[in-house]
Parts: sequence; structure tokens; C-alpha cells
Amino acid sequence: MRLLTTLHDKAMMKTLAPFAGGFVVGNDATGTRLTVSFSLSDLNAIIDEAGALHQEVFLQANRLFSDQELDRFTHDMRQLDLDRVTGVIVSDLGAVRLLKAWGHAGKVVYHPDTLLTNRHDFNFLSREGIFGAFVAKEITLADIKTIAGSTSYALFMHGHGHLSMFYTKRQLVETYMRFHGDDHPYHDARSLRLIEETRLDDAMPVLEDEAGTHVFRAKVMSSLDDLQDLAKLVDYLLIDTIFKDDDYALKVLPLYHVKEKNDAVIKVLQQTYDETWDDGFLHQKTIYLTKG
Repeated sequence: MRLLTTLHDKAMMKTLAPFAGGFVVGNDATGTRLTVSFSLSDLNAIIDEAGALHQEVFLQANRLFSDQELDRFTHDMRQLDLDRVTGVIVSDLGAVRLLKAWGHAGKVVYHPDTLLTNRHDFNFLSREGIFGAFVAKEITLADIKTIAGSTSYALFMHGHGHLSMFYTKRQLVETYMRFHGDDHPYHDARSLRLIEETRLDDAMPVLEDEAGTHVFRAKVMSSLDDLQDLAKLVDYLLIDTIFKDDDYALKVLPLYHVKEKNDAVIKVLQQTYDETWDDGFLHQKTIYLTKG
């Protein structure tokens, strides 16, 4: 199992490299829920640096695209040295088709957020010759074990961080502020939180970026307690540091690198970043309740 981490500053690559196997980076014209939007020239520089460090690079191009936006996807991908990246993380099947047409099907990492919940879903693109896919964030460890038993390509998983639970292409925060006649300084702000009346202790991060609006789980999902099992099942485990920084990654990655919890380090992290950790949905089956 290889560890991947998102990146805030390309100058930190050499410092983080001993604890990770690769980096996930992107630009907001094609990617969403990014730690930071790197320019195309910066992305090529990151690809160069990763090569020198013997690290893998995955481009996060996970927006849902209209036809016009697919034209931008085409333009930007042609400005990047795709031959030297390990994969391109996409959510849109249109992007999958384009990458295949360019001869890069073997770099596709399919990530449709919540859709890949069983082995049939996961292997849906097996005939396309893609590199891998992300399992859904809401499934249990038992579900992951079942999927891992019959995979046609690499299995990716979100292993640590705030899990995205809602995504719309609409700019909901802007609409809300405009409705109230207020200024809108909150686009791409990382400090917005949503608190429901029924869950006053859970402040859920909200992000409005170029791709739309996203709501995340309040708690940070940690897979440390199940790492011994996951190491046998998962090919790539992502440490997502959105809403954090590279110093956070520098403290979290070693825990996953040695596959061992350090309660003292975890306590300091939770206090410093004012966060609470849990194991997400690994041991909690998602059940939808209906009224009536």
C-alpha cells in the first residue's frame, strides 16, 4: 500500500517525500476540493520535482464537466506532461473517454465520489484499461474487503481527512449572500462552517469553489485503527489535508508510514487544529431512514 498526500506548497515536497509515495495536486479549472489551485506551470514543476524525488504524481481533475468545460479540460491536459504522471483522478465519464482517446486510459483513476459501493460498481470500467478507482467513502471495512477480493485495477481509498458528503455545481453561498443583499467575501474561504439545529456540536466545513459548493463531515476520518487490515486490501491510501496545511501532513503521514498510533501526537494535532477524529464509516453501515 502506497500513501498519497495532497499538497499546499510545492516547496514542501522534499520534506514530505520520506513519508509518502506520491502527491495529489490540481488546478481549479479542472479540479475541485483542492488544498490549493496550482498554476499549470507549477504543476509541471511539481511533476519535475516528483521525478527527482522518485515520487508519483496524480492530477486531481475531478470536476463534473459541461461540454464547454471539457474543452478547458482538453486544453489544460495538453499543457501538462501526462507521460510523467502516474494518474489523473476524474469523476466525469466524459473525461475518461477523452483520456482514452489520447492514449492515456492507463492513467485514469475513476473517482465518482459515492457511487462505487460494490465489486460490480468498482469494476465497471474494467474493459477501458484504466489505472484504478476510489471506493465510496460511506462503505464499511467489510464492504472494502469484498471489493478488494475481485478488483480489475488498483484500489484507492480516502484514508484520512474531512470526507466530502455533498456537492452541487451551484454557487449556494453566493446565492445566499445575494438574497440577503450582503457582500460575498467567502468564495473559496476555508473558514465557513455549517451547524444544524439538531447537531449543535458538529460544525461541518463548507467550501464554495469554482466547481460549486461542498459540505464535509465535521469529524476527521482516521483509518489508523484499521491500517493493518487496509494495508492488505488497498493499493493507494489518500491523506487529504484540505482545511489544514503541510505541517499537518508532516505530523500525520509518519503515523500511517509506520502503521502505528501515537496518542501523544494525535492529542496535540486535535488540540492544535481543533478537530475530533473517528473512523468514518468503516464500522458504521449507512442506513437511510424514511418517514411514514
